Amino acid sequence: MTGLDIRDAFCYTFEIKDRGSVVKFSKYLKRYREKHGVTQQDLVYGLYSFDDEMFRGLDTTTVSKWERGITQPKLAKQVRILQYFQQETGLAFPALKEESVEQTEKLICRAGFENLVLNKSKELVLNFPEKTMNEKNLHVEHIRYSDRMDAILEIAADIRNSNNPSFFHITLDQMRSWALNPSNLFLICTYKEIVTALLFTLRLKPEIFEAVMHFTKSIHQITNEDFATFDEPGTSYIIAFIALNGKSASMLFLRYYAHLIANQDRIISVGVTTALPDARKIIENMDLDHIKTYEEEGIRVDSYDATLQQALATENVVKLILRREECPEE
Repeated sequence: MTGLDIRDAFCYTFEIKDRGSVVKFSKYLKRYREKHGVTQQDLVYGLYSFDDEMFRGLDTTTVSKWERGITQPKLAKQVRILQYFQQETGLAFPALKEESVEQTEKLICRAGFENLVLNKSKELVLNFPEKTMNEKNLHVEHIRYSDRMDAILEIAADIRNSNNPSFFHITLDQMRSWALNPSNLFLICTYKEIVTALLFTLRLKPEIFEAVMHFTKSIHQITNEDFATFDEPGTSYIIAFIALNGKSASMLFLRYYAHLIANQDRIISVGVTTALPDARKIIENMDLDHIKTYEEEGIRVDSYDATLQQALATENVVKLILRREECPEE
């Protein structure tokens, strides 16, 4: 799999001792309304204007029941409400804008990533025994803090290059330079000092991201000048992902989605290019759109992307965050 990003300040070792409070749909709805000074009647009018067919007949009594958790709208309607909030604010998850990466991680269903996002992959997510692994002994950190950084980067580069035509090859020196750049997110998951998964992403400037997605710029042509800083809008481009098992994979995706939500005012789009058929199963669950196909040396490479708002306003993501009562780990 070949696109995403992170702030150096958020690169802490991950060990959850308390899952924290849950932001169910009822709490999220009320938090948004109160934060933006919207009355229940305002919300009724706004939703009806946004989608008159889906919200026909909506009244303040129903909104009140939603906020008190007496009833809740169907999943598809929850997604449309989230999309309405996005239209009004320009943010993907506006009521979670003030949450840090660590706080956001505690709100997300970890097991849900394993069951809803990663369970279809057999090439990228292997079957290394995981019965003894749990949240307490799996740790996520940035690769720059590992004393084995070069060895891990070399393996990642070899795996990537072996699965892609030369147009997409990268060198160890490039990998090292990108990993040390504070704009980028190079995460590893470890179990008792054994690396069990990796997820590498680049924070690209929007115009560079578009060129990469349309294959008018090769990844090995990317330089430090092509990365977006923390103070400017950027995009999230996955360049490498592999895991020994589902638990390790879900830990990385948990951190990644928490990062996207916590930095939603600075991330425009997410994307990936891949030559692996199995990777497309994960991409399908991430709800990214197919952009273009490139063929070289008998290898087909496809690019996929979506705006951050599109990527987060999906039934899968809503179930992971706003419907935690359905989370198998709860």
